[in-house]
Amino acid sequence: MRNYFRLVNSFMGNVYFEVSKHLRCSPYEVIKNKFRPDIKFLIIKYSQILRAKQKEFEELEEKSNQY
Repeated sequence: MRNYFRLVNSFMGNVYFEVSKHLRCSPYEVIKNKFRPDIKFLIIKYSQILRAKQKEFEELEEKSNQY
């Protein structure tokens, strides 16, 4: 059960959640079918989007720390 809590707060947990919102299904379905080409494509897409957001946030945080 502890592994589920780690997944919820992890980067991949957020990716699975975003894909599940996109597909309007449960995160369980996304995890279960993560090797299907259509779902794998969405996982890659949303991981790139979330990484870009994370990088942008870090850059803004650095700029705010400078001032």
